[in-house]
Amino acid sequence: LRYFLIFIFTATVLTACVGTGTKNLSAINFEVPDNDSAVFVVRKKRYTASAQLVKILLDGQEIAKLGVGEMERVSISPGSHKISAKISNVLGIGIQADNEAFVAEKGKSYFFIADYDQGFFTSKWSLTPTTKAGFQSVAN
Repeated sequence: LRYFLIFIFTATVLTACVGTGTKNLSAINFEVPDNDSAVFVVRKKRYTASAQLVKILLDGQEIAKLGVGEMERVSISPGSHKISAKISNVLGIGIQADNEAFVAEKGKSYFFIADYDQGFFTSKWSLTPTTKAGFQSVAN
């Protein structure tokens, strides 16, 4: 029983760091059809908060849980959208979320960088709009 509990604890800790995104930049398709739009999110490669996944929501629906250095591409319809980054588990109670509103146009891509900002008395997830080049530089 003791070994089983140690195994369960270890497996839980190790899988808590693995998200739903990919770390392989070449696996990301940057092509966007003329009548569609796409949103791209990458999480910075930093040691801070590396044991926590950041949950990415688009219009209130979860689209990804990203570990360190992971990225995700999601096709979206043109129009108004809100993207959010927040903690994905109860270990991060008190860590603030971040939101960005944007209007997607047909045939356009929207890039965001998710990062953990640690202040002296506060901590929060941030979403920073960026360019394709900025997205790729963080992903490399």
